[in-house]
Amino acid sequence: MKRINFLITLLALLMVLPSMAQDKIQLMNGKVLRGKLGAETEDYFKFDYYKKGGKVKSMELVKYRIFSHTNSAGEETILYKRDTLMGNFYSKNEMKMFVFGERDAYNNYKSNGWLVTGIGLGFTSVLMDTYDFEPNGGFFKRTPSIFPIAVPLVVTIGAGVIKPKVRKEFAADVSFLSSEYYIEGFQKIAKVKKLKSALLGSVIGVGSGFLVYALAK
Repeated sequence: MKRINFLITLLALLMVLPSMAQDKIQLMNGKVLRGKLGAETEDYFKFDYYKKGGKVKSMELVKYRIFSHTNSAGEETILYKRDTLMGNFYSKNEMKMFVFGERDAYNNYKSNGWLVTGIGLGFTSVLMDTYDFEPNGGFFKRTPSIFPIAVPLVVTIGAGVIKPKVRKEFAADVSFLSSEYYIEGFQKIAKVKKLKSALLGSVIGVGSGFLVYALAK
C-alpha cells in the first residue's frame, strides 16, 4: 500500500512540476501565454507555447507586443516602455492596470446575451418582413425585402453604443475597479466581444429567417 501511495504521489509531482516551471508572457492585448522562453534577439523572443491537450507550438513573439515576462521562479520583467512615438502614452503602472483590465475581460466577460439578442432580432426582422396583413395573409405570405439584411449592421451599432458594465465579480482583484485604466482596458475588450456576438447572432438570425421562409414556401 505504501508503495502504491508513493507511486501516486510521484506521478502527481511529475504532472505538476512542468506547469510550475512554465514561463508566462503577458501580452499587451491582455492575453496570457504559458510555455517556455527560448532564444532572444533584439526584436523577438522564441517561445514554445503550451496549447490545450499538451501540444507545443513554437512561435516568434515581437517584443513590442509583450507587456511583461514572468519566469518559472515568479520573477517578472516588464518590457513595456513609455514611448509616445510608438503610441505608448501610459506609464508602466497605468499600462499594467490597463492590461489587467483586458485580461479580466478576456477571462470573465460573457457576451452570450448579445448573441441571443442578435439571433432573436435577426429572425424576428425576417418574420415580420414576410407577414401579410391581408385577411387571408399571415407569416411568410409575402416576399421578404432587403430590410433584414441591414439588421446585423443596426444591431452591431446598437451594441457598440452601450458601454459594458465592469462588475466586481469580473475583476481578479476588487481594488482594480478604482483604476480608470483598468476600466478602460476591460471595456475595450468587452466591447469587441460584444460587437462580435451581436454581429454573429444577428447574421445567424437573419439567415435562419430566410431559411425558414424558403422551407415554408
